[in-house]
Amino acid sequence: MSEAFDMGKKENAATVTVAVLDNDGIFLGIEEVPENDADGRVQVPADIDLKPGAYKWQVGENAANDGRFMPIAVHFPGADKALYDTLRTLIEGGVMSVVPSSVTSWMAQAAKKNGW
Repeated sequence: MSEAFDMGKKENAATVTVAVLDNDGIFLGIEEVPENDADGRVQVPADIDLKPGAYKWQVGENAANDGRFMPIAVHFPGADKALYDTLRTLIEGGVMSVVPSSVTSWMAQAAKKNGW
């Protein structure tokens, strides 16, 4: 009987809502975790309305949970991404019937390196 009682206690353990952040502190969403697993995590209201990928956690000076979410500035794509997209469009659209191997090699390396 004590084993069933212990299982019930675990199921009814207090939970908190925490932010899911990537390695750079970018907000990806929320999750419910047991209160004892929330140490070092950023606790947020369950009804938080931040758009995933649009905010970054800025750590405060006092503790890990002391800080605020800051909007991420819009970043324009770099020249490499713009060139890659242009070349891909020209090749896939049939505008470039002959493509130098240096172009396709660069495109393959750039896509692999940057996850395009």
